[in-house]
Amino acid sequence: MRAQGGERQEQDIPVISAGQPEFGRPIRDARHSGGRVHRAAGADRPPTGRPQQGGRTVEMARVYIGAGREAGLRPGDLVGAIANEAKVNSNIIGAIEIEQRFSIVDVPASMASGIIDVLGRARIKGRRVPVRLFRE
Repeated sequence: MRAQGGERQEQDIPVISAGQPEFGRPIRDARHSGGRVHRAAGADRPPTGRPQQGGRTVEMARVYIGAGREAGLRPGDLVGAIANEAKVNSNIIGAIEIEQRFSIVDVPASMASGIIDVLGRARIKGRRVPVRLFRE
């Protein structure tokens, strides 16, 4: 093209990465992480909000639950307890982190106090556990 006197315009090709996790969503890979939840790259803590349809974001609060892997707790147990006891839709529950002796669950900030009250009176895996707002 240049030999004939023409100049070809170069264009940048946009980078598209396949299989990249959604922003702020936890990545769970029990084979390599020992059951721990890892955050996607760029997802800083504490969470500022969760994208919803219509472009709105919901502020999330972190709830501390005084039971973890040692008590045999699984993410489904926490989702079930919150959804059934607090009568909320399971879709609004955010990231769940289960450690050896405690767990942390992201819930909408506007519902956090009600969820804490209800879970404080409920039994999780047959035991009463302390439930409070998580402060780092």
